[in-house]
Amino acid sequence: MTPKEGKERAAARALAILALRPGDAARALIASAYVFVVIAVYIAVKAVRDSLFLGKFGAIKLPYAIIGVAIGVSLFVAVYLRIARRVSPTTLGVGTLLFFAGNLTFFWWAARFDPPWLFPVVFVWGGIYGVVGPAQAWTLINDVFTTREAKRAFGAIGAGGIAGGICGGWLASWISPRIGTVNVLLVLAALLAVAAWLALVLGRRRLPASRGAERAPRHLPESLRLVAGSPHLRLIAAMVLLAALATAIADYQFQAIAASRLKGDTLTSFFGAFYAAVGAVSLALQLFLAGRLFRWIGLAGAILVMPLSMFGATIALIPTLSLWAAVLVKGSDTVLKHSIDRSSRELAYLPVSRTVKIHVKSAIDMVVDRMGDGLAGGLLLFLTGALALSVRGLAVVNLVFIALWTAAAIAVGRSYVGELSRSIAEGRAQPATWDEGLASAETIGALRGALRSGDEARAEAALSLLAENPDWDLAEPLRKLAAEGSPALRARALAILLDPSRHGPAPGVGSTLDAEDKTLLAECIDLLVAEESEQRQRVTATILDRAGGEARGAWVALLLRRLGP
Repeated sequence: MTPKEGKERAAARALAILALRPGDAARALIASAYVFVVIAVYIAVKAVRDSLFLGKFGAIKLPYAIIGVAIGVSLFVAVYLRIARRVSPTTLGVGTLLFFAGNLTFFWWAARFDPPWLFPVVFVWGGIYGVVGPAQAWTLINDVFTTREAKRAFGAIGAGGIAGGICGGWLASWISPRIGTVNVLLVLAALLAVAAWLALVLGRRRLPASRGAERAPRHLPESLRLVAGSPHLRLIAAMVLLAALATAIADYQFQAIAASRLKGDTLTSFFGAFYAAVGAVSLALQLFLAGRLFRWIGLAGAILVMPLSMFGATIALIPTLSLWAAVLVKGSDTVLKHSIDRSSRELAYLPVSRTVKIHVKSAIDMVVDRMGDGLAGGLLLFLTGALALSVRGLAVVNLVFIALWTAAAIAVGRSYVGELSRSIAEGRAQPATWDEGLASAETIGALRGALRSGDEARAEAALSLLAENPDWDLAEPLRKLAAEGSPALRARALAILLDPSRHGPAPGVGSTLDAEDKTLLAECIDLLVAEESEQRQRVTATILDRAGGEARGAWVALLLRRLGP
């Protein structure tokens, strides 16, 4: 084997591990690097801003900062959306990142003079960047991949984001004791300049504008009306709001306990090490457990993992108020938020029509989630100020919010089952991301029910969805449909069973072939082994005449691809 062949084989193995195809690889790697840098900066900024603010003002002022973040995000997003309607996504992304890099450079310079407003502004700025930076990255990435490509590439890109969180936490932990917490801001400004360059490179690979015209953005009030008009979306919004309240209170507890035990650059290093560690655990969960968990317990069970974990950790915090217990509470939040809980939330949107999905998700993320943060800040101000509750008292109160969050999650799981069955029957279920493409127990059950229903329209819709998701294993009902269904359904089922993008022909598929199918199979083999052009033309004409229909011809073509070199 030559060195060139060795490199080609190694590249092919790497693409297979990442579930990518050669045509996806360059864009996916650039997108993964882009998300890596954006998330790395966000995690490092969180460690730096929290340490600077707590060192200057202590935990007592945190509620004001949390309220400031909610207000700051609202104002910034309002301006951002106005600009977004006037410039291209690439220009917007590059310009915003360079603007953020300039902000960090200014903060680093202003720190020399120690103005009293600086660290609160840095805290609010970190909250704004945490909302806009990652959301902007995923918006640009969505314009670079088709739906089918996205389902292959987004797993690798998402892993890049989690890896960025690990490295961002490690960077803050390692570098802050060596150069000082304030000087880390300048390093992060340089990284944002790199992110802007990656956004520019990625933006040059955007799909034609005609694709985007199908989902032209709506105004935010209209998106909110869509949420209000759907019982399923209302439940998701309620769950997101309660989760934001509970996690904000847990974050306050974590920061207050950490600030009471650690100071200065040591506190920054601790925050950075914490975010690096939870990022590593989150990556392991996403790679090795998420898919299996959804197959075992479905969305209805997976969506309860985070609130139940936080409930148990909060109970452990109440009697001890120790740093390890606070780490357990915050770790339950951070580890699961970026792995199982994120996938659960994404999967909950699967029944929603793709034409409105992006708009209602944006409305819930930008308005409802931020509203939860703002309410949490006001509630913390009232509880710690007017009622003078301690961290222990806040933990008891938070148990109530976590319980309400759990109840909302249960309701979402129940609603999801009914909505999913209806959306499959109506052809609305179209997975657009890696998370939505997870083969949850509910998805597989709903598809199996549609295939066995005897309703040709429902079965046809289920087959269309299965054809787009080759990793979903429903070989048994497909074989039954291929053997006993109508001619059109038999052809579609056989096409899926013989699809070359699947790992191999489903066992027992040969038993579904009738005499005519077997004749076609023999003729396909004759075509592949024919050497003379006249013989190939003669056999091809025979196959096309015998195929008898567009659907039938489709599975014959797939069969030829399966048999071919």
